Amino acid sequence: MSLQRFLIASSLILSPLAAIGFQSAAFAGTDSTNIIIGGTVAPVIDIEASATADAAQLPLSTAGQQTVKIADLTLNSNNFSGVTLTLSSTNGGLLVDSNDPENAVYYEVDLTGNDGQPGAFRALNAFSQSVGSPQTDLYIRISNPNVPKQGNYSDTITLTVTDN
Repeated sequence: MSLQRFLIASSLILSPLAAIGFQSAAFAGTDSTNIIIGGTVAPVIDIEASATADAAQLPLSTAGQQTVKIADLTLNSNNFSGVTLTLSSTNGGLLVDSNDPENAVYYEVDLTGNDGQPGAFRALNAFSQSVGSPQTDLYIRISNPNVPKQGNYSDTITLTVTDN
């Protein structure tokens, strides 16, 4: 058998088989789909306040102005482009004698960076300040024109932190 006849015979046998193979590839099915993935990160914001020893022993027996660091604050946020710290008080910025509410001592507050120097004291009744550092100190300035009457003076300061 000559080579030419062999190739012709081979092509006649292989042609239908090749056509079947190509046709089955043309009829093969395909499909695709998408899975959307993602998640949510909830806001995390909190404040930790550590009162100093001086906070419970304010120098009320001295006339004039007294400046006292009363707390170390740590502000935590997973969106720390800054937070706003708002302060309010039970007695509206007054240290009130528990036995005689008519006796009160006025005070103001200031926030500084960690170990910063206070100087911008403000009344507590409308205190709100943007804070850019997670470590902050809280100061109080007591204004006593005279030594107050004998008594136990106190107030409660509430600190609220929100994302900017």
